[in-house]
Amino acid sequence: MSAKTRDTYSGLYVIARKNKEVKNKMTDINNDINQATSNLNIVEPDLKIEHSLYSQLSSEFKDKVRLVYTKPNRIKISVEPEHIIEVAFFLKNQLGLDHAESVCGTDYPNENVIEVIYHLNS
Repeated sequence: MSAKTRDTYSGLYVIARKNKEVKNKMTDINNDINQATSNLNIVEPDLKIEHSLYSQLSSEFKDKVRLVYTKPNRIKISVEPEHIIEVAFFLKNQLGLDHAESVCGTDYPNENVIEVIYHLNS
């Protein structure tokens, strides 16, 4: 064998040594990030408006509407098809959601369901 192939500082050995240095640098960076973010206070979003909208809907329609989720500036409710017009009129006339921004659909073939999604604003 030639001296070059027996040299511990050639070929894969050099690459492995360099990879270890990169790994050490990444570990140092991750530790710095973890230390910097450990003092952060996580602020929960205030969802008073979203919960207020749902409470008005649920008091008016009882079991006809179901809350799917609430996020800041967004609420998703589920309404059975036979009640959609009644709920839509309430949303427009009582809650002021008078702008239908978009309508889209999702097909769930395994459940034999097509979901229609209305994006409403005021």
